[in-house]
Amino acid sequence: MKTKILITSIVLLCLSFVAHAQLSEHAKVGVLTCGAGQEFYEAFGHSAIHIVDDSLLLEDGSTLDIVFNYGTFNFAVDNFYFKFARGKLPYELGVEKFENFIWSYQHEQRSIHEQMIAMTQEQKNRLYQLLVQNYLPENRYYAYDFFRDNCATRIRDIVQKAIGQPVFETKMTEKPATFRSLYYLYTDSLLWWRLGIDIALGDRTDKKISTWEYMYLPNDLENQIDTLVYAGKKGGLVTEKKQHCVQTLPPPNKAWITPNLLFWTIFVLTVLLTLMELTKGFYAKIFDIVLFFILTILAILLIFLWFFSDHYATKDNFNLLWANPLAIVLLTRLKKTPIWISGMYALCIISAFGCFGLFPQQFNIAILPILLIILLRLFAITNQKQQFIKLK
Repeated sequence: MKTKILITSIVLLCLSFVAHAQLSEHAKVGVLTCGAGQEFYEAFGHSAIHIVDDSLLLEDGSTLDIVFNYGTFNFAVDNFYFKFARGKLPYELGVEKFENFIWSYQHEQRSIHEQMIAMTQEQKNRLYQLLVQNYLPENRYYAYDFFRDNCATRIRDIVQKAIGQPVFETKMTEKPATFRSLYYLYTDSLLWWRLGIDIALGDRTDKKISTWEYMYLPNDLENQIDTLVYAGKKGGLVTEKKQHCVQTLPPPNKAWITPNLLFWTIFVLTVLLTLMELTKGFYAKIFDIVLFFILTILAILLIFLWFFSDHYATKDNFNLLWANPLAIVLLTRLKKTPIWISGMYALCIISAFGCFGLFPQQFNIAILPILLIILLRLFAITNQKQQFIKLK
């Protein structure tokens, strides 16, 4: 870590020396697309901008060969997880030498592709000055948004601004996709993470998106750059493609116990438990305490993400139909819960089935057995309530 800080400091000193310099006619601009890593936040790859100018000398005697990286954040920031949950975690533009950037990805066995972009001298200098301006202490930090403001969208925006006219396709795609359907392509081996994201995100994740919005993912940005439209020519801006590193990192292993397997197993056990209650005349109080405690925690989390965070995609979340605040009443009253409360909760659960094709938001398939489990336990609690009334 200390070595990285030292290297970064050296780069900053060198960059400050050439901040107001003009790039030469030999300068080159490249967009770097990096492969997926082992950590979940690395599963979608990464994008960065590479500026190289062999004619521009730095203070340390080397030539300009640096990477502008919009995807850096600091785990040591105060209240890291709370700020992340609220959508207020500051991401920042980082700058490092190209050789160090390459080394880190080689060390992690991740691929790096580069597309060299044909730009006029004026456009190159405009891009460079925009990047340097972005790196000023008062400008380098930004409020990260996974879909609308990240390492890929920032490159899309700044390249278009530097060129000075519309370049990227902005129309709706021929095969409409959603934010959710696109990140599904990268989470086949991360089904538990996918479930967690699906629960946290609302119906904005399922709106049909344009080609412009596609580029929130690095690979889709790379694909778009291959078809750049400029001065009436398609593909004319990519002059050369390079592969700096080969992806040798294997994809994460799929979990043997998948959400579907676990929750359908729990559903079968819940059916058996409920049948035993009906025939043996007892009440599985501990089971319901655990169930409605988990649902209460989820309800509080979803309400927090909807109303008290800045995240764009956590609003309008239909998952509150089943991870419902009514669970708090069930948790505290159990079999003494008024029948009308259980009935309202049951209606919410029945409505939630519409999120498997009818409503704007689409639920993760592993939610289906959860809905059935809740319905069964609401039936069991209502039955216990009726037995309690008879005994009175």
